[in-house]
Amino acid sequence: MNPENPPSGGCGQQAELEKLGASFSNKNMSDSYYPNSQSSRRGKAAITFFVKPEAKAAIRAALADGGYGTSYQEGIVNLLSELLNRQQRQPLV
Repeated sequence: MNPENPPSGGCGQQAELEKLGASFSNKNMSDSYYPNSQSSRRGKAAITFFVKPEAKAAIRAALADGGYGTSYQEGIVNLLSELLNRQQRQPLV
C-alpha cells in the first residue's frame, strides 16, 4: 500500500475533506451558496415586474421628469419611498 495514495476513505481523503471544510468555515451559507452575488445585493430581496417594451422609455422619462432619478431602480425606489412616507409607513432603508 502506498501511503501517499491511500485507499478510499484513507488519511489523504480525510485531510482533503478537512481542508475543504476549513475553506468554508468562515463563510455563511449564502456566501457559499451564491458565491458570485454582489455585495451590494446581500440582505436584500428582488422585486421584478414586467411591462410592454414600448412602456419602458415612457416610465423612465416619467420617473426622471418627476425628480425620482434617471435609472429604473433609483426611480422606483425613490417613488416608493415617497409613497411610504406620505402614508406614514416605515421608510425603505
